[in-house]
Amino acid sequence: MSKVSNITFAGVGGQGILLASDMTANVLISAGYDVKQSEIHGMSQRGGSVVSDLRFGRKVYSPLIPKGETDILIAFERLEGLRSIPLLRPGGIAVVSDEIILPVGCSATDYPADALERIAAEAGEAIIVNATETAVRAGNARAANMVLMGILSCLLQVKENIWLSAIRERFNGKIFEINEKAFNLGREHQVMAVTR
Repeated sequence: MSKVSNITFAGVGGQGILLASDMTANVLISAGYDVKQSEIHGMSQRGGSVVSDLRFGRKVYSPLIPKGETDILIAFERLEGLRSIPLLRPGGIAVVSDEIILPVGCSATDYPADALERIAAEAGEAIIVNATETAVRAGNARAANMVLMGILSCLLQVKENIWLSAIRERFNGKIFEINEKAFNLGREHQVMAVTR
């Protein structure tokens, strides 16, 4: 627990990046870690890039992750994942949603068709998931961020009940049930990926 670990969340405004980062920070604090966060909102309300750095360990002095030192990249969209690959340390893990959101002023022909292949080639390990489709199975496409959180929960050594408590604190009623189901589907995806 003396080592500082680094997670970068990257995506497009409106995808729930900051919610996922905040919830992960709360989970890690509940698990006894010192946690620091920083955020870059960009033009998040207009579909622009959003990046949140999260660092945790026994003692963390800075919220900023140096370039090339991200242990786990959680990318909510393909192109944002590709843009963030230089942040990943050698051997780092990229968890990427197979989502395409065209940037403003970009046509489909400008979008790199090989984004996922390039991510897989650069990352130590790449976990690709159709988070939106999985969230629809849970009951709402907007719960895609919880699918990614479920995968992340399998990569961190924090008890599952702490994650579920964080979800319960944030949501209630039917919304909680959808988000809990999306989280569990993400965990199942990761377990299947590991056992293949």
